[in-house]
Amino acid sequence: MIHRAIRRGLPLALSLLLLAISTPIARADDNPSAPSTHTGQPAAAPAAARLPYVVMIHADWCGTCKGLKPVWERIQSDLTEQSTALTFDVSDRPAYAESARAARELGVGEFFSEYRAKTGTIGILACDTQKPVAILNGERDFETYRAAIEKAACKAS
Repeated sequence: MIHRAIRRGLPLALSLLLLAISTPIARADDNPSAPSTHTGQPAAAPAAARLPYVVMIHADWCGTCKGLKPVWERIQSDLTEQSTALTFDVSDRPAYAESARAARELGVGEFFSEYRAKTGTIGILACDTQKPVAILNGERDFETYRAAIEKAACKAS
């Protein structure tokens, strides 16, 4: 009786395991035409001149991400002087390593590791510590982002 239950459940378990292994995990955004989006090169600015990072965990299949597109584009166009927008796309496995590498290079690897499975999340990271000042999931109010970016900005000495 136990063998029959195991035999019935084993193919399902193996199928789920194979699905989990083959499911895409992450891809860094490689769109060089977006001026404030990470293109794989680390920021070269000195620490005093750094801007807060606005980091989006994105996936092509994510409905929340699709709904965030207008506010994300506005952040990228209207707040380029106040922040650096980064997109880590978790749509496919081949680019997961690139996303993780880029996140580590930029000093936001801890954020990426913690939130990589939470698509539609946008984190505003302090310019000096790269620690989250705000974590927003599905937030579509542009002013909420503007306020969080102001809070995360490095103050002039």
